[in-house]
Amino acid sequence: MSEPSDINIQANGIRQHGIEWRGRDGAHLVLLLHGCGSNCWNWYPLGKRLAERFGDRVHVVALDHRGCGDSERPSTGYTPDVCAQDVLAVREQLTDRPATLIGHSRGGWMGAYIAGRFPDEVAGLVLVDPARMVWPSLEAADAFYERVGRGLGPFDTFDDAIANAKRAHPLAVWSEDRLRGLRFGLREEGGKLVGKLPREVLAQLRAARVDSDEVGPYLANVTAPTLLLVASTSDERRQGEKLAYGSGIPGTEVRFFHTSHYMHVDAPDDIAATVGDFLARRVDALAVAGA
Repeated sequence: MSEPSDINIQANGIRQHGIEWRGRDGAHLVLLLHGCGSNCWNWYPLGKRLAERFGDRVHVVALDHRGCGDSERPSTGYTPDVCAQDVLAVREQLTDRPATLIGHSRGGWMGAYIAGRFPDEVAGLVLVDPARMVWPSLEAADAFYERVGRGLGPFDTFDDAIANAKRAHPLAVWSEDRLRGLRFGLREEGGKLVGKLPREVLAQLRAARVDSDEVGPYLANVTAPTLLLVASTSDERRQGEKLAYGSGIPGTEVRFFHTSHYMHVDAPDDIAATVGDFLARRVDALAVAGA
């Protein structure tokens, strides 16, 4: 159970790639949603630990979102609603029951959007240092997407890509698992390494978030038990932007960790223990209900 398999699912009109730790038939589905510019392999530390803890009682799937990793990269379809339908179409293919969504950064933003727009589809929600719902300024948005864009290269060597990533995320722990996720997000082109995420897709991801608050208006509709994990190393304003999810979603459980934004890679044992305890309550409740 500790090592995942590749999975490719034709859903919502595109092929979506991911890695999975497959449980028994009827196992509770856990979908892991990555952040902007990331990919499914950045979930490996958490997915592995959840699979080891729960065995075949859960089916853990870390997705590459459209345009990312080894999923298809159509030229359009990067609005919140289409991206939500991607996730829901995967859920429908894998189970006829609500799933637990665990999202990091933009994936947390998307998970909250799905749980608010389609509450009956979500059994549990974990937001791992989620992306801000509203940008404080256009300059802040530009700085973020420019940093993501620099991660797309081109790079002469993988060492150059690592050096760029370390400059962008100086507090992150650069484990072998983190490096594997970085490498998976790159491809060779013309003797260089470039990001699998096309720059024109990054521009559309930016456009989907800059002009309006797509998530906040739906938070009060979330009915799933929710766990919010916040990196305490970020400044007070940034922490406030994350805690806004907890203020909007009734009954949110909040936990702080002294890590970088990539807490699930920095401190995988601690994060897996916290998420696992939360998930255990969902799995146990479903077992009692016979679901």
